[in-house]
Amino acid sequence: MAEDKMETAVGYEYDEYKESFPYSSAVEIVEVVSEIDLLDEGRDAKKPNDPRSRLMKMLDNLEDEVEGLRKNAMALEDKKETLLGNLDIIRQSQVVDVLNDDEKKEIEDYIDMISCRCKTVQIKVNTMRDQQQEESLHNVNSLIDSMVLNLQSDPLGTRGRCLSYLSSFYRYEDDNEVLVTIASKLQPMHADKGFENALLGCTLDDQKSVKRRLRGLLSYITNL
Repeated sequence: MAEDKMETAVGYEYDEYKESFPYSSAVEIVEVVSEIDLLDEGRDAKKPNDPRSRLMKMLDNLEDEVEGLRKNAMALEDKKETLLGNLDIIRQSQVVDVLNDDEKKEIEDYIDMISCRCKTVQIKVNTMRDQQQEESLHNVNSLIDSMVLNLQSDPLGTRGRCLSYLSSFYRYEDDNEVLVTIASKLQPMHADKGFENALLGCTLDDQKSVKRRLRGLLSYITNL
């Protein structure tokens, strides 16, 4: 049954892909390009079937595919970071401290094993940044890492700090999800100025990645 569902899903995605990008392989692209008569100087360049228009349409489709590839890879990269962050949260949780030595070692070894497996997945999407943007991203990540380290000693304060970081995004966009979360937890909706200043120096892609990471952390912290 699972295999049937997988085949159906794959088939659906392939059909959807074919609708948006009609060339199934590099060979087919070469064949299509070869059919274009580039020497036909008498053809009107404004006509939809002229060589330039056909080439531009193919390149537009390829550009869309590349952007889709980058988007999916970035989502996987964020997922990996979220998983590693959740493992660190469990490692530092108070629940682990109440275990006896043998149980604690068993849990820590299990966490190490999962972390090592997760780190075998190598995903890299390069984002163009200048020096200031690199420094801003480093500052943002340092603040989030510091927040996670304080979870065990101050879980309530860590949740409030995570919400204050997320409220930096709410100040600049209509994010009802963040508003509802803050209201439901009765936390003051005040953005952390240091975090906000660092965030504004990041690229748009990095800001989106940071937002997804904070949402994942908040969800995990709330469910502890």
